[in-house]
Amino acid sequence: MSTVDGVDDSKLICSMATTATTPVDWKLIWAQRGFRFFFLAMFVSLFGSGMNFAGVSWYILSATHSTVKVSLQVIVVTLPGLFVPFLGGVLIDRLDRRRTSRGAAICSSGICTP
Repeated sequence: MSTVDGVDDSKLICSMATTATTPVDWKLIWAQRGFRFFFLAMFVSLFGSGMNFAGVSWYILSATHSTVKVSLQVIVVTLPGLFVPFLGGVLIDRLDRRRTSRGAAICSSGICTP
């Protein structure tokens, strides 16, 4: 045992917090049929959202030749993702989750459909 400034370091080492992590068995996770469907659906959805974002940005750039307008589009797309979750969290906690989820889906489809 060594001492640092008159303090035994074995007490310091034993008092440090340690986290025990267990390895994730990915084979077990991928064996679940529901997880595979969920993963595929999320992949397709996020890929489509990314392609939409790239396509709209490209269209704005080709139509206006203005990087400032593309930057404004990025800001307009990003801001709701920064502020809406706080409001959504409060609504989910206070209202019925099924009705709130359905209402959000209906609003989203109404906004996305011209």
